[in-house]
Amino acid sequence: MDTGFDPAHCGSCGNACPKGQVCSLGKCGADCSGGTTKCGTKCVDLGSSLANCGGCGKACPPSQVCSAGTCSPKCVGGTVNCGGKCVDTQLDPANCGLCGKACPQGQVCSAGACALQCTGGTTNCGGKCVDAQLDPANCGSCGKPCPQGQVCSAGACALQCTGGTVNCSGKCVDAQLDPANCGGCGKACAQGLVCSAGGGKCVDTQLDPANCGLCGKACGQGQQCSAGACIVPCLAPKTVCTGKCVDTSTDPSNCGKCGNACPQNQICNAGACLYSASCKQILDLGQSKGTGVYQIDPTGGDPADAVTTYCDMVTDGGGWTLVGYSYCGAQGTSNLNFNMRSLRCGGGAFMPELRGQSSASIDASALVKVSTQMGLSLGGVVVTGGMTAYNYVYRFAIPDPSKVHFKSHSYKGPNWNAGDDGVGPCVPVMVQGLKSDNFVGQRYTLQNVLGASSTSSFPTGYGVANTADCVNHNAGPFVPSIHSGHGGTPTGQLVSECDVVNGSLTWSPGHMLSMPSGIAGSAAIWLR
Repeated sequence: MDTGFDPAHCGSCGNACPKGQVCSLGKCGADCSGGTTKCGTKCVDLGSSLANCGGCGKACPPSQVCSAGTCSPKCVGGTVNCGGKCVDTQLDPANCGLCGKACPQGQVCSAGACALQCTGGTTNCGGKCVDAQLDPANCGSCGKPCPQGQVCSAGACALQCTGGTVNCSGKCVDAQLDPANCGGCGKACAQGLVCSAGGGKCVDTQLDPANCGLCGKACGQGQQCSAGACIVPCLAPKTVCTGKCVDTSTDPSNCGKCGNACPQNQICNAGACLYSASCKQILDLGQSKGTGVYQIDPTGGDPADAVTTYCDMVTDGGGWTLVGYSYCGAQGTSNLNFNMRSLRCGGGAFMPELRGQSSASIDASALVKVSTQMGLSLGGVVVTGGMTAYNYVYRFAIPDPSKVHFKSHSYKGPNWNAGDDGVGPCVPVMVQGLKSDNFVGQRYTLQNVLGASSTSSFPTGYGVANTADCVNHNAGPFVPSIHSGHGGTPTGQLVSECDVVNGSLTWSPGHMLSMPSGIAGSAAIWLR
């Protein structure tokens, strides 16, 4: 019950008003006071009463609120809908700053914040901050209501408003500043707008260049107001999002539209959130977070196809995608050897931050189609890191990416003389050393698989050869793979994956550098 206006409980529970009297502001009397109106036997505020909105008996429909004396789907005039009632969250101690935020006992709500005392020229009246210069319920001082038919003007009850204020439904208001009566009585500003002193107009301080951020703060010539800040207009194709010029076709925080943030590990491309096809694409879109782990989806389409890999965003300009790693512990057949797995469909447990003494690869058959270079890192014992975490680094241009399929390329296997569907011709490529070896010169690789083999199939692997037929070479850079032994005499621990049958996982001559060699340690293959 409201003891301020209930005639059966006026001022306190059980204190009933005599017959013929009304309860106004907790006191029984013949007339309503304090800007309220008698409707039946009760004094009501026609500005906010759902049952008497703007006039006695004018009830609002169930889905609407009473705001500034008018039934409306939303609150206006600087008020906020809290539980079906329009309240001023700048002053309401039960909804201070926002709905449901009640001030502790002994505190008041002033300027939207709970405090020990009222500010801004207001006065604490019964735990609520009011303007005693204009409040008809507390005119001049707390608990001094104006008689029915009078208004409160300059802290005194009078028949008419003074000092530039206007009588709006029994209250003196400044129509230049009052959001409930902006420019005239009943002209309420929509929620989110304020009433500007420059002619009593409702303005959006988030967008109005004449009142940007606050009333009277005008933007300079050639500027526009965005999110309450003056900025220089954006040039196409950029647009303003939260006060900044962004390209919504590539900005992962505003992808396609302002505020649409892409999930972690996804990029924004053409206004859509998706996984990148490669590390190079991430770099080119300006969305690199430095060398490290990323998720990519070389095949596109279903996000479930995305794989976690390692991107080197620094070496030789960056944009390198790790597609496979291996380890050689000893020359010959040894359980310390783990040859490179197939790049056609992937193999092993691919963990780019736990490489060490193991081997694994991803399906790189789609990625290679959009790549132009292959990189090889050799030597050292590498658990994680980019290309230069290894002792030696090389790169060469892929002759024809559209032809590469990474099928088994063992000399003894079924693809050696299979034409375009097989290993392809042995073609020349230029190799350049990027770390520890300054070699720059011509080498040879099988066009469709980017590798080389031997007449015995030992070794077969990825990289280049120093022989013009890509067979029986003794220099690279070259990394032995499980294609060694396929179609020939198996040796050591054997694996079968993709189109490789009984390939050797544990036989290795070591990784080959640009000069005749066979070194131990880790190896990695990268595409860019």
